[in-house]
Amino acid sequence: MALIALGVTGGIGAYKSVEVCRGLQKRGHDVVAVMTRAATRFVGPLTFEAITRRPVITSQWKPGANADIEHIAIADEIALLLVAPCTANAIGKFAKGSLTTFSARSTSRRRLLCSSRPR
Repeated sequence: MALIALGVTGGIGAYKSVEVCRGLQKRGHDVVAVMTRAATRFVGPLTFEAITRRPVITSQWKPGANADIEHIAIADEIALLLVAPCTANAIGKFAKGSLTTFSARSTSRRRLLCSSRPR
């Protein structure tokens, strides 16, 4: 099926992203995790790497002389950028165009933000 970029933001609900990832995989999708720095304080990147069997993107800067710009390279491959759950802070940054961790500015693909707030 499709490759979905799962964005994980830094809130207490970040642990729910692991369940979202599993649900997407059960439906036949490939998933690549993209985490903010704050998200890595709630859920370790190794968790997503083990589940998705793909490297986790945690920064827009990858070391190495010939490294791809990961968040832009993955933007060409994904069918959807899903940020779930998405903190209010991240939603505000998406609106301003300043959330650089995710492929939001570099992709013309669909974007779906699922608020971490219950209402």
